[in-house]
Amino acid sequence: MRCCPAVLLTALVLPCVLTAQQSVTVDFESLPEGQAAGTQTPGYTFTNAMVLQSGVSLNEIEFPPRSGSKVVADIGGAMTIKFNAPVATFKGYFTHSVPLTVRAVDQSNRAFTQVSASQDNRAGSGGAPNEAVQVSADGGITQVTITGAAAGTSFTLDDMTLTAWVPPAPTFFIDTTQMTFNAVFGRQAPPAQIVTVTAAPDTAFTAVSSVPWLTAITQHFVTPANVAISANPAGMNPGVYYGSIAFSNTRDITVNVAVTLRIAGKPSLFSTPSSFSFRYRKGDPAPVQQLYVGANNANVDYFILTKDPWVKVTPDYATTGNLALQQQVTLDVTKLDAGHYESALYVYANEATNSPLTIPVTVDVTAATASAGGN
Repeated sequence: MRCCPAVLLTALVLPCVLTAQQSVTVDFESLPEGQAAGTQTPGYTFTNAMVLQSGVSLNEIEFPPRSGSKVVADIGGAMTIKFNAPVATFKGYFTHSVPLTVRAVDQSNRAFTQVSASQDNRAGSGGAPNEAVQVSADGGITQVTITGAAAGTSFTLDDMTLTAWVPPAPTFFIDTTQMTFNAVFGRQAPPAQIVTVTAAPDTAFTAVSSVPWLTAITQHFVTPANVAISANPAGMNPGVYYGSIAFSNTRDITVNVAVTLRIAGKPSLFSTPSSFSFRYRKGDPAPVQQLYVGANNANVDYFILTKDPWVKVTPDYATTGNLALQQQVTLDVTKLDAGHYESALYVYANEATNSPLTIPVTVDVTAATASAGGN
């Protein structure tokens, strides 16, 4: 291509600065022909980029502009464009004699690379001039470098189109917004529950309880953080209570975690069946019945005593809530003559309000049936 030596010029003021949610196209028509693009376009800094014009310094037959009569070319090596404000998307229309590599760097200094599709797309080469090449980055592009031939003079760029990068809205997240604690009156507090607090970008935060029985504790009130939420039912009567923890960050974002505390009354015992009735005929196998002991509000340890030694329960101690447990109530029939007997089982549990629970036992023993044909 024809070109003129680079000459530094005073910057021209062009309306090419991006604002939020805006796209802009730089067509280079307002830049002086034969001069370095440099910083002549407000918001951008070009390196190794010279303005060429059709009919003057540009070989427009092989490198036709996409629009107007001016383009920028790589004079002196790879062309670099720096953006004063990050852009979401860089797009350019390139005519090149060699394959191009477009390398973009985002605000976190991460590189993204887009390689042109054609080897040579100059007019007359069989390719289509002004090939569109685009690079995007969620993190906002701060710089692009376009590399063709090592020494330059291998491509032209026209109609550089940029889309403004809009920073994502700050986020503040709690992994749960409601929780329930179950407690039993007179017992220890239920275990703490953990919530995870995250934010983008990270931020300091506070955690304020709406009620005195609810607390939030963490080592560092800076995201990311695990926060232990505890409910202390000490001094509270059975019932259902409601509270909340307000998590607020330095960006005035608040997330509330709703907390329910259920305090059950003291345990009370019950049994199935609530009483036993045995009918036994002398000489028959000893009768056996099953017993299930349960507790309302909370499980408890318990043990069983019998009123009379001829009534037995096996096993005679356990913990409520074990549905697989089979407690057997049996009679020592060798100690019983024919007649009617009344006894009882007594279920004891330290925490139960109705301890001991009395389970009545009645036994009717009849004499053995005489053998047929006996004397």
